[in-house]
Amino acid sequence: MGWLPSASVADATAVLDTFHVVKLGTQAVDEVLRRVQQETPPTFEERDDLPYVW
Repeated sequence: MGWLPSASVADATAVLDTFHVVKLGTQAVDEVLRRVQQETPPTFEERDDLPYVW
């Protein structure tokens, strides 16, 4: 985000729409899941199902 309103719009009302709130939440959850998946090695059973060789 990083955007700050200037003095000319200091009295403006901040508005959040449902689409963008859900989008930001989904992106945050996706980033966490990707990081956890990369940091967690697959179990022995999962390795047998992978389409490539480690």
